[in-house]
Amino acid sequence: MTTILEQTLTEIVQELQTEQRDKVREFAEFLLLKQRRELAQQATANGWPEGYFERTAGSIPDFPDRDNQGINPLLDDIIDDLRLDIAKQPS
Repeated sequence: MTTILEQTLTEIVQELQTEQRDKVREFAEFLLLKQRRELAQQATANGWPEGYFERTAGSIPDFPDRDNQGINPLLDDIIDDLRLDIAKQPS
């Protein structure tokens, strides 16, 4: 038997009754919208154009943990391997 502290958030929410699950979802949506609004305000205050981070996320080539680009699964694996090899090289 696992304790609540050992459960993931999804597992905990799944144990709730439907009405309580709906409340958790509404609260999570509220927090997400609040976070997005705050991030947008922060970006604007720092002079970044609206939507800048959403448009440029993942465009920096030095990050070997980027998601696959969806071109071709085999090619994506090759690209990931090359990125990892480059990241391992001494600078």
